[in-house]
Amino acid sequence: MNDKQYTKNIDGKYQVNLTTPKEIKANEDADVTFNILDAFENPIIDLESPMGASGHSVIVSRDVRQFLHVHPSKEVQSNWRGGPAVSFKTKFTYPGLYKAWGQFQHQGRIITADFILEVV
Repeated sequence: MNDKQYTKNIDGKYQVNLTTPKEIKANEDADVTFNILDAFENPIIDLESPMGASGHSVIVSRDVRQFLHVHPSKEVQSNWRGGPAVSFKTKFTYPGLYKAWGQFQHQGRIITADFILEVV
């Protein structure tokens, strides 16, 4: 398997899975994909577009010197409804630990999930 998956339960109502390359390398493009599911692991397919995007992601290095505001790979309209997957492409400048947040909206509720990533 070429990917690594992380899982976070949110308030007992949602499950967010993050898929990344098995090894994230500094100075190489990396695709990170969030999958939003309900508590029973059913895909959420009616995500809403908060602030004109399918989701938002911020990634910060452990030493807080690197701050990445990452945009979704695919642009959507403000009336977009979709999911469960929302993908982002980014490049990490330096190796080390990073914290990544993904934020999504479902039925007017903001869903935020955070994950720790290691970049080599």
